[in-house]
Amino acid sequence: MTGLKTPVRDARLLDGGARVKMRTETGSDGMPVVVLEHPARLDPVATVAALRLAGPPEVETVQPVTRADRQGILTLAAADAEIRGQTARLQGEGENANIGYWTDSNDAVAWNARVDQAGPYEAEIRFACPPDSVGSKYQVLVGEGADQKVIGSGTVDSTGSWETFKTEKLGRTELSVGKQTITVRALSKPGLAVMNLSEVRLTPVR
Repeated sequence: MTGLKTPVRDARLLDGGARVKMRTETGSDGMPVVVLEHPARLDPVATVAALRLAGPPEVETVQPVTRADRQGILTLAAADAEIRGQTARLQGEGENANIGYWTDSNDAVAWNARVDQAGPYEAEIRFACPPDSVGSKYQVLVGEGADQKVIGSGTVDSTGSWETFKTEKLGRTELSVGKQTITVRALSKPGLAVMNLSEVRLTPVR
């Protein structure tokens, strides 16, 4: 069990109330992990344990880390993004998932990515926007804080509707090996919303 910040006092089986031995370890992401040992008697259908916490449960939300596919391509999908702001939110499912309702230009969208191959990458962005909301300017950046640099920038034009997506090239950038933060931020929003953002893709240049 990962992400639980509240200390666990004990664990007991719902069937009979027997205590379950437990320990806390540190996961690979540095977060505490509560490990329950197998009880002596297992229910043939389902063994359920109840945890008694030291206080109200607090859960740490852990953003997933995107890894490249076998071709080395990093596809940063909307469903894996961290939304930084008040209005933008995830909508749709599967291939139709996108960041919509981006009505505050102060909002941003970010991903944690693991780069395994250093070198030049071709950057692309996939978005949708109707004719009456065009003109938002945006940047795609890599890094955090003072080390942040611009991968590419652009102006959102019409794709026909909020549901019609197209892909635009942003240009090339150099990425180094290791964990990287990729961010899309708006610079302006003259229309109803910045865009509906489907994904950012980084393809290594051979």
